[in-house]
Amino acid sequence: MTLGLIWSTTLSFLPIFILGGSPTATTYVVSIFLYAFFFINTTLFDMRDVIGDRLAGICTIPVYAGMPLTKLALSTINITLGAIGAWYFVNINAYSEVLLIAVATAFTQTLILTFDRYGSNHGFCDIFADGEFIIIGVFLLMTDSVSQLIAHVF
Repeated sequence: MTLGLIWSTTLSFLPIFILGGSPTATTYVVSIFLYAFFFINTTLFDMRDVIGDRLAGICTIPVYAGMPLTKLALSTINITLGAIGAWYFVNINAYSEVLLIAVATAFTQTLILTFDRYGSNHGFCDIFADGEFIIIGVFLLMTDSVSQLIAHVF
């Protein structure tokens, strides 16, 4: 939880304060979405090592709540905050941000639902969970390039 809070506030507020600005409603929406995004990511890695954490006496959310309840909670957080974020950005006509949130929410939901399906081979999940920003960024860059091309042609 702490890691998600540190990353989300740093990425949301630090650039604004460095540039001498003031946080807006958008800043807070982005911060909450990023917090959920980072919280889910760190909890996914806790899901991978439930047995080791339990043996070591480390009480993570998956150890305490179990895998099914943890997946349900993460899915609820992901979908709810994704929908709220998308709704907010639709209302301010920021459609590229809606696309970003939709892609990030869908990708994160895929990770939540599939993270424990690969047995002891965690390499596949690690690549996707650690590389999610790269994957989402490349997808959005391609989408933005295509939309600019379409706008230029028409």
